[in-house]
Amino acid sequence: MTTTEEHEDAAATAIIGQKVLPGLEREYESWQEDVNAAAADYAGYLGAEISPPTPRQPDWVVVYRFDSIAHLLPGAGHEFRAGQRPPEGPAS
Repeated sequence: MTTTEEHEDAAATAIIGQKVLPGLEREYESWQEDVNAAAADYAGYLGAEISPPTPRQPDWVVVYRFDSIAHLLPGAGHEFRAGQRPPEGPAS
């Protein structure tokens, strides 16, 4: 059984899927790298990964890792993405 304190100390991950129109992949990847750099300024940021589409996963996928849920939650509204529209496609 886990306690509340253990959950508060647990690392947290956010996974975001993004559709990108053909031909805009490089622009999207560059944009996402800029957003990831902004995310790095948030407390508890551990890293981010960008994964291009695959035959099984047609969306671009970004994984953000933070050291705790408490540090992820302020960014969960994705303030580091706010005002920065991706080149194409809604988040999925």
